[in-house]
Amino acid sequence: MTSRGKRLLAVAATALLAGGASEAGVVVLRDGSVLVGRLRPRDVQPTRLVLHEPDGAPGSIAIERARVRWFDPKADTLTDDYFRAHPSAPLRGRRWIDLRERWLARERDRRRWELDPPLWVGVDAAALDPVPVAGPGFRLRKPAGWNARLQDGILVLEAPRRDATGYRPRIHVFSAPAASASPAAQVEWIHQELLRVAGRPGRFEVLELHRPRAHAAGSDQRLLTETRTELRTLHALRQVCFRSHRTVLFAAYADARSFSRHQARFEASLATLEADD
Repeated sequence: MTSRGKRLLAVAATALLAGGASEAGVVVLRDGSVLVGRLRPRDVQPTRLVLHEPDGAPGSIAIERARVRWFDPKADTLTDDYFRAHPSAPLRGRRWIDLRERWLARERDRRRWELDPPLWVGVDAAALDPVPVAGPGFRLRKPAGWNARLQDGILVLEAPRRDATGYRPRIHVFSAPAASASPAAQVEWIHQELLRVAGRPGRFEVLELHRPRAHAAGSDQRLLTETRTELRTLHALRQVCFRSHRTVLFAAYADARSFSRHQARFEASLATLEADD
């Protein structure tokens, strides 16, 4: 991969981890302890859960359902569904307490803006244009009414106007020939480069990190990031799609205060992304 390709790769997306198991599972006990491991469908039993490799440790543990506050076999972090159901329940571990504080802050910001006029009256938040738009080595459907342009090899999809925060939500998609390095090495380079580009420490942070998902076409790495500038704080839904011949990067941006209002259209567009492989 050329230095220009690497720089575009870094601007388009980032990730902290790659590789590892494609299965997931998170369990919250009634005492506030959080365990992350692998929880397969057959491990969810009427009276107990069987969690494999809890917090990276070898082996498995059986957990009586009476001890369980909440679990999700498809996640490996505490999700919006958990915090909506248990916003004030005690948690153990600074990582999870901080995650809840960030979620509560986002909810406070979201409520500040939910009385603003909708961006597109009468348009479903997840509605997409019926005809896909294409970029170098990929295609996807854009949110209904959004503009599309190709800029320096990056497909830029942009809302028709600014939202109440003064920011115009947008999606960037870029692809490059698959590198000879492993996915883990590629995303680690991307992460380090984005930290360098961000400048001062603390400007860039990963808020949510999901395990890589393996499937027949390759694997996907998804995460939610936060970038802080002098003018505003941006949240971005990012996904790195590793395929046999190409790596495709998707990044959807909005102001942190209104991100939740746009997330449905981001997710809907991402679900249609296809690589030419």
